[in-house]
Amino acid sequence: MIDKLNKSPQKLEEKVLKAIFANNDSLVDIITTVTPEMFSVPDYGAIYSAMIGLYKENKEITDETVQLYLEKQKIDINISSLKKLFNEGFTSTKVKSTAEDLSAIYQRRFILENVRNVLNDEDECPTTANDLLDRLNNISLKANEVLSNKSETVKCCADKNKFMTDIQLKLSGKYKDTGLKTGFTTIDDKLDGLKRGNLWTICADSQVGKSMFALELTLNTCEHNPDIHALYYSLEMTKEEQETRGIGMVTGIEPDKIDNPKKYFLEYDDITGEILDYSKDENMINEYTNKVRNGLDKINSLNLFIDDTPDHTIQTLEASVRKHYLKYGRVDLIVVDHMNILCSGTVSEEVGKLKEGYATLKKLAKKFDCVVICLHQFNNELKTDEMRKPNIFNLIGGAAPRHFSDVIVGIWRPGIYREVVEKFPQLKDYCDLTWQKVRSKRKPDPTPMNYNGFIFTEKTPEELRGDMLNGEVYLNDSGELVIPEG
Repeated sequence: MIDKLNKSPQKLEEKVLKAIFANNDSLVDIITTVTPEMFSVPDYGAIYSAMIGLYKENKEITDETVQLYLEKQKIDINISSLKKLFNEGFTSTKVKSTAEDLSAIYQRRFILENVRNVLNDEDECPTTANDLLDRLNNISLKANEVLSNKSETVKCCADKNKFMTDIQLKLSGKYKDTGLKTGFTTIDDKLDGLKRGNLWTICADSQVGKSMFALELTLNTCEHNPDIHALYYSLEMTKEEQETRGIGMVTGIEPDKIDNPKKYFLEYDDITGEILDYSKDENMINEYTNKVRNGLDKINSLNLFIDDTPDHTIQTLEASVRKHYLKYGRVDLIVVDHMNILCSGTVSEEVGKLKEGYATLKKLAKKFDCVVICLHQFNNELKTDEMRKPNIFNLIGGAAPRHFSDVIVGIWRPGIYREVVEKFPQLKDYCDLTWQKVRSKRKPDPTPMNYNGFIFTEKTPEELRGDMLNGEVYLNDSGELVIPEG
């Protein structure tokens, strides 16, 4: 630490600014460590402020753009200072540690200046050792508050008036939930929507439809909350494949018929057994193209950002979230599809990576007051259950998803398992959301769903009554699955 404090602050400041010029994204790594006030050279502080402004406006940071930005702000600096910082051949791989050194030096300078002011003030100068210690302690606390960006501990003291007002509003039915609405009745009514600061885990076996459900949930949430920004990290599929799926969901056209339009115009005739081709029918062509065009317009109207970077790690994903927040000023929903790819490795490595991954995602949910949804897969132990029902104790990665998640929901489609259907043929088309964990809320009963291969919809009370009348699978009043005999 002594070596760090003996470094020249001006040299460190120059290294930080040069690193940002060399790689604009370096700003994301140090934005929470370095503030403009830390620069001992006023011109450098002004340049750093301009860099932050340009980055938020999604503009390139060069000597020319910085100079133009400062001129618009009517801030005069020595142009030679700017020119010597912009060096196209400069690279820095230690910008984060350099920023921490600069912060430590500024902290020392901050403390020394405040101590000097206390000792030089004849009227306020401490007269006893205890008085001096109290003053120094106050200076230390203030230095930590200004520089470390850490929040202070606050005594738990609820706002009585606000609390009672909220209760009255809830009793009157006029209370407005702060959770993000999703369009799914169970989530919106029984869980009050997607609560900010919460980490959700959607778990299912491979090929069950967890990616489909996550994308549909994301699209619905964006549609019901038009102002939010949703970040969808697609580690398994390309951006184009996700877009095709999204258009299919909002238009009702199977994604396969969007990817291969000719299939849309083929129809099987039950009477003759022939396949009819309507690809020459102008009305059907216009209907198809209008649906796709409207679907594109709807998708483009949402603040949905799909990142299909294949080699993301939990560290690069966190940096990506911070970068988006720095640019747009908000992050409301983060979806990771899926955790087993993000934290892949050997069996022993995967457990540690998943623990770090879930801890980081929970931190992001609280830091940015947003909702984080991650997809997770079961291990082979699920196959020991004859019904293949989701069980949180069969999740890959041990206790990490169970510990950090606020909500865990499994998708159950027993019909994809041949051995289950052979034993229970009534389960062939059955699908439900099985709620495994809900922190601070009562777990809802399983939510029966319809699934046509690319869209999930909740079963209506009429459909459930129909299931019971037809002797199909249904849920009793206790939320237990009933399989009629025969």
